[in-house]
Amino acid sequence: MKVGGHVLERFEAVVLFKRPYRDHDLLVKLFTKDHGKRMFFIKNGRSATHALVAQIVPWSVNDYVGTLNESGFSFIREGSTVFFPRQLQSDLTLQAYASYFVQLTDAVTEDFLPDKVLFELLVSTLKRLNRADNPDVTMIYLELQLLPRFGAHLNWRYCLFTKRTTGIFDFSIQQGGIIHESVFHEDRYRLNIHPRAIHFARILATHSLETIQTIDIAPETIQEMKRLVNELYQEYVGIRLKSKQYIEHLGDMDAKYQALLAQRKAKDTIEEELS
Repeated sequence: MKVGGHVLERFEAVVLFKRPYRDHDLLVKLFTKDHGKRMFFIKNGRSATHALVAQIVPWSVNDYVGTLNESGFSFIREGSTVFFPRQLQSDLTLQAYASYFVQLTDAVTEDFLPDKVLFELLVSTLKRLNRADNPDVTMIYLELQLLPRFGAHLNWRYCLFTKRTTGIFDFSIQQGGIIHESVFHEDRYRLNIHPRAIHFARILATHSLETIQTIDIAPETIQEMKRLVNELYQEYVGIRLKSKQYIEHLGDMDAKYQALLAQRKAKDTIEEELS
Protein backbone atom coordinates (compact mmCIF):
# COMPACT_ATOMS: atom_id res chain seq x y z
CA MET A 1 0.00 0.00 0.00
CA LYS A 2 1.26 3.46 -0.94
CA VAL A 3 0.42 6.71 0.85
CA GLY A 4 1.97 9.98 -0.26
CA GLY A 5 4.58 8.15 -2.30
CA HIS A 6 5.62 5.96 0.63
CA VAL A 7 5.15 2.19 0.74
CA LEU A 8 3.33 1.22 3.94
CA GLU A 9 3.72 -2.19 5.50
CA ARG A 10 2.06 -3.91 8.44
CA PHE A 11 4.44 -5.49 10.93
CA GLU A 12 4.66 -6.75 14.50
CA ALA A 13 7.42 -5.55 16.80
CA VAL A 14 8.59 -5.30 20.40
CA VAL A 15 9.83 -1.95 21.72
CA LEU A 16 13.45 -2.24 22.83
CA PHE A 17 13.95 1.34 24.00
CA LYS A 18 13.18 4.97 23.24
CA ARG A 19 15.19 8.14 23.69
CA PRO A 20 14.63 11.88 23.19
CA TYR A 21 15.62 13.38 19.85
CA ARG A 22 15.76 17.13 19.31
CA ASP A 23 13.24 19.18 21.28
CA HIS A 24 9.98 17.29 20.83
CA ASP A 25 10.75 14.09 18.91
CA LEU A 26 11.66 10.53 19.82
CA LEU A 27 13.83 7.76 18.45
CA VAL A 28 12.34 4.34 19.15
CA LYS A 29 14.20 1.11 18.48
CA LEU A 30 11.92 -1.76 17.52
CA PHE A 31 12.73 -5.42 17.05
CA THR A 32 10.34 -6.41 14.28
CA LYS A 33 9.31 -10.01 13.82
CA ASP A 34 9.99 -10.15 10.07
CA HIS A 35 12.45 -7.33 9.39
CA GLY A 36 14.88 -7.31 12.32
CA LYS A 37 15.86 -4.35 14.49
CA ARG A 38 15.29 -0.83 13.17
CA MET A 39 15.30 2.71 14.50
CA PHE A 40 12.09 4.68 14.06
CA PHE A 41 11.64 8.44 14.10
CA ILE A 42 8.51 9.61 15.95
CA LYS A 43 7.72 13.26 15.26
CA ASN A 44 6.46 15.02 18.40
CA GLY A 45 6.75 11.64 20.12
CA ARG A 46 7.53 13.24 23.50
CA SER A 47 4.01 14.62 23.71
CA ALA A 48 1.79 12.88 26.28
CA THR A 49 -1.12 13.12 23.84
CA HIS A 50 0.67 11.56 20.87
CA ALA A 51 -1.49 9.01 19.04
CA LEU A 52 1.18 6.32 19.49
CA VAL A 53 1.93 6.94 23.16
CA ALA A 54 0.73 3.43 24.20
CA GLN A 55 2.55 1.73 21.30
CA ILE A 56 6.01 3.15 22.08
CA VAL A 57 6.15 1.93 25.68
CA PRO A 58 9.36 -0.10 26.25
CA TRP A 59 8.88 -3.88 26.32
CA SER A 60 5.41 -3.71 24.75
CA VAL A 61 4.50 -5.71 21.64
CA ASN A 62 2.45 -3.98 18.96
CA ASP A 63 1.12 -4.22 15.43
CA TYR A 64 2.23 -1.25 13.34
CA VAL A 65 1.65 0.22 9.93
CA GLY A 66 4.58 2.22 8.62
CA THR A 67 7.51 2.64 6.28
CA LEU A 68 10.49 0.29 6.69
CA ASN A 69 13.68 1.73 5.24
CA GLU A 70 16.82 -0.32 4.64
CA SER A 71 19.01 2.53 5.91
CA GLY A 72 18.41 5.53 8.16
CA PHE A 73 15.21 6.00 10.10
CA SER A 74 11.96 4.15 9.53
CA PHE A 75 8.54 5.63 10.30
CA ILE A 76 5.29 4.56 11.99
CA ARG A 77 1.91 5.74 10.77
CA GLU A 78 -0.37 3.85 13.19
CA GLY A 79 -0.26 1.09 15.78
CA SER A 80 -2.32 -1.20 17.99
CA THR A 81 -1.30 -3.01 21.18
CA VAL A 82 -0.72 -6.79 21.21
CA PHE A 83 0.90 -7.08 24.65
CA PHE A 84 1.21 -4.32 27.24
CA PRO A 85 3.70 -4.99 30.09
CA ARG A 86 1.53 -3.56 32.88
CA GLN A 87 3.37 -5.23 35.76
CA LEU A 88 6.73 -4.10 34.42
CA GLN A 89 5.56 -0.48 34.39
CA SER A 90 4.92 -0.51 38.14
CA ASP A 91 7.86 -2.59 39.45
CA LEU A 92 11.31 -1.01 39.36
CA THR A 93 13.08 -4.31 40.00
CA LEU A 94 11.30 -6.04 37.11
CA GLN A 95 12.14 -3.04 34.93
CA ALA A 96 15.83 -3.67 35.60
CA TYR A 97 15.46 -7.24 34.39
CA ALA A 98 13.45 -6.18 31.33
CA SER A 99 16.13 -3.62 30.42
CA TYR A 100 18.78 -6.33 30.63
CA PHE A 101 16.70 -8.71 28.50
CA VAL A 102 16.36 -6.23 25.64
CA GLN A 103 19.98 -5.03 25.89
CA LEU A 104 21.30 -8.59 25.77
CA THR A 105 19.05 -9.35 22.80
CA ASP A 106 20.15 -6.14 21.10
CA ALA A 107 23.80 -7.14 21.60
CA VAL A 108 23.44 -10.61 20.10
CA THR A 109 22.12 -9.65 16.66
CA GLU A 110 22.80 -7.11 13.93
CA ASP A 111 20.30 -4.42 12.90
CA PHE A 112 18.08 -5.17 9.88
CA LEU A 113 18.71 -8.93 10.22
CA PRO A 114 15.40 -10.88 10.45
CA ASP A 115 15.26 -13.44 13.26
CA LYS A 116 11.80 -14.73 14.12
CA VAL A 117 13.11 -17.27 16.63
CA LEU A 118 14.98 -14.62 18.60
CA PHE A 119 11.95 -12.32 18.42
CA GLU A 120 9.69 -15.00 19.91
CA LEU A 121 12.31 -15.81 22.57
CA LEU A 122 12.46 -12.19 23.72
CA VAL A 123 8.68 -11.78 23.71
CA SER A 124 8.13 -15.01 25.68
CA THR A 125 10.65 -14.02 28.37
CA LEU A 126 9.19 -10.51 28.70
CA LYS A 127 5.71 -12.00 29.10
CA ARG A 128 6.97 -14.45 31.73
CA LEU A 129 8.70 -11.57 33.53
CA ASN A 130 5.49 -9.52 33.42
CA ARG A 131 3.72 -12.38 35.23
CA ALA A 132 6.11 -11.72 38.14
CA ASP A 133 7.44 -15.29 38.01
CA ASN A 134 10.91 -15.67 39.49
CA PRO A 135 12.86 -13.10 37.45
CA ASP A 136 16.21 -14.76 38.11
CA VAL A 137 15.06 -18.06 36.62
CA THR A 138 13.71 -16.27 33.54
CA MET A 139 16.97 -14.32 33.23
CA ILE A 140 19.11 -17.46 33.49
CA TYR A 141 16.90 -19.15 30.90
CA LEU A 142 17.39 -16.30 28.42
CA GLU A 143 21.14 -16.13 29.04
CA LEU A 144 21.58 -19.85 28.47
CA GLN A 145 19.43 -19.80 25.33
CA LEU A 146 21.46 -16.91 23.88
CA LEU A 147 24.89 -18.47 24.44
CA PRO A 148 24.91 -20.33 21.07
CA ARG A 149 24.10 -17.05 19.31
CA PHE A 150 27.25 -15.58 20.84
CA GLY A 151 29.17 -18.52 19.38
CA ALA A 152 29.24 -20.66 22.54
CA HIS A 153 27.82 -24.02 21.46
CA LEU A 154 28.03 -25.88 24.75
CA ASN A 155 27.13 -29.49 25.47
CA TRP A 156 24.49 -29.92 28.18
CA ARG A 157 23.08 -33.31 27.17
CA TYR A 158 25.80 -35.80 28.13
CA CYS A 159 29.27 -36.13 29.61
CA LEU A 160 31.87 -35.49 26.94
CA PHE A 161 34.10 -38.26 28.35
CA THR A 162 31.67 -41.01 29.37
CA LYS A 163 28.59 -40.08 27.25
CA ARG A 164 26.47 -40.52 30.38
CA THR A 165 23.24 -38.54 30.53
CA THR A 166 22.33 -39.15 34.17
CA GLY A 167 24.18 -38.78 37.44
CA ILE A 168 26.13 -35.98 39.12
CA PHE A 169 27.75 -33.47 36.77
CA ASP A 170 29.93 -30.38 36.84
CA PHE A 171 30.81 -27.95 34.04
CA SER A 172 34.17 -27.98 32.28
CA ILE A 173 35.25 -24.80 30.50
CA GLN A 174 38.07 -26.81 28.96
CA GLN A 175 35.66 -29.32 27.41
CA GLY A 176 32.87 -26.85 26.68
CA GLY A 177 30.23 -28.91 28.45
CA ILE A 178 29.23 -31.04 31.40
CA ILE A 179 31.35 -33.87 32.76
CA HIS A 180 30.31 -36.80 34.97
CA GLU A 181 31.64 -37.16 38.53
CA SER A 182 33.53 -40.32 37.56
CA VAL A 183 35.86 -38.21 35.41
CA PHE A 184 36.12 -35.05 37.51
CA HIS A 185 39.85 -35.80 37.75
CA GLU A 186 40.15 -35.11 34.01
CA ASP A 187 39.70 -31.38 34.63
CA ARG A 188 41.07 -29.99 37.86
CA TYR A 189 39.84 -26.53 36.79
CA ARG A 190 36.18 -27.56 36.48
CA LEU A 191 33.85 -24.90 37.87
CA ASN A 192 32.78 -26.79 41.01
CA ILE A 193 29.14 -25.88 40.55
CA HIS A 194 26.65 -27.60 42.86
CA PRO A 195 25.04 -30.62 41.10
CA ARG A 196 21.50 -29.26 41.60
CA ALA A 197 22.47 -26.03 39.86
CA ILE A 198 23.87 -28.04 36.94
CA HIS A 199 20.67 -30.12 36.87
CA PHE A 200 18.40 -27.10 36.51
CA ALA A 201 20.78 -25.33 34.11
CA ARG A 202 20.57 -28.38 31.83
CA ILE A 203 16.78 -28.13 31.84
CA LEU A 204 16.76 -24.41 31.08
CA ALA A 205 19.39 -24.76 28.35
CA THR A 206 17.65 -27.59 26.49
CA HIS A 207 13.92 -26.85 26.81
CA SER A 208 11.62 -24.12 25.55
CA LEU A 209 10.11 -21.72 28.05
CA GLU A 210 6.62 -22.89 27.13
CA THR A 211 7.42 -26.44 28.29
CA ILE A 212 8.67 -25.21 31.66
CA GLN A 213 5.34 -24.41 33.30
CA THR A 214 6.46 -24.26 36.91
CA ILE A 215 9.98 -24.73 38.16
CA ASP A 216 10.65 -24.28 41.87
CA ILE A 217 14.33 -23.72 42.61
CA ALA A 218 15.80 -22.96 46.02
CA PRO A 219 17.44 -19.52 46.40
CA GLU A 220 20.88 -20.99 47.08
CA THR A 221 20.62 -23.09 43.91
CA ILE A 222 19.66 -20.01 41.90
CA GLN A 223 22.75 -18.24 43.23
CA GLU A 224 24.89 -21.15 42.04
CA MET A 225 23.22 -21.03 38.62
CA LYS A 226 23.93 -17.31 38.39
CA ARG A 227 27.57 -18.00 39.25
CA LEU A 228 27.67 -20.62 36.51
CA VAL A 229 26.17 -18.28 33.90
CA ASN A 230 28.52 -15.45 34.88
CA GLU A 231 31.49 -17.77 34.43
CA LEU A 232 30.22 -18.86 31.00
CA TYR A 233 29.66 -15.32 29.79
CA GLN A 234 33.02 -14.18 31.07
CA GLU A 235 34.79 -17.07 29.32
CA TYR A 236 32.85 -17.41 26.07
CA VAL A 237 31.15 -14.04 25.45
CA GLY A 238 33.18 -11.33 27.14
CA ILE A 239 30.46 -8.69 27.51
CA ARG A 240 29.40 -7.09 30.78
CA LEU A 241 26.28 -4.99 30.41
CA LYS A 242 25.57 -2.23 32.93
CA SER A 243 21.99 -3.44 33.29
CA LYS A 244 23.30 -6.82 34.54
CA GLN A 245 25.59 -5.09 37.02
CA TYR A 246 22.60 -3.13 38.32
CA ILE A 247 20.61 -6.34 38.84
CA GLU A 248 23.53 -7.79 40.80
CA HIS A 249 23.67 -4.60 42.87
CA LEU A 250 19.97 -4.98 43.69
CA GLY A 251 20.62 -8.59 44.70
CA ASP A 252 23.46 -7.56 47.02
CA MET A 253 21.25 -4.93 48.65
CA ASP A 254 18.45 -7.45 49.16
CA ALA A 255 20.87 -9.98 50.67
CA LYS A 256 22.14 -7.37 53.16
CA TYR A 257 18.58 -6.42 54.04
CA GLN A 258 17.60 -10.04 54.63
CA ALA A 259 20.68 -10.56 56.79
CA LEU A 260 19.76 -7.49 58.85
CA LEU A 261 16.21 -8.80 59.32
CA ALA A 262 17.59 -12.16 60.45
CA GLN A 263 19.86 -10.46 63.00
CA ARG A 264 16.97 -8.41 64.38
CA LYS A 265 14.76 -11.50 64.58
CA ALA A 266 17.48 -13.40 66.44
CA LYS A 267 17.95 -10.47 68.84
CA ASP A 268 14.21 -10.24 69.51
CA THR A 269 14.08 -13.99 70.17
CA ILE A 270 16.90 -13.77 72.72
CA GLU A 271 15.27 -10.82 74.47
CA GLU A 272 11.96 -12.69 74.68
CA GLU A 273 13.69 -15.72 76.22
CA LEU A 274 15.45 -13.55 78.79
CA SER A 275 12.34 -11.60 79.77
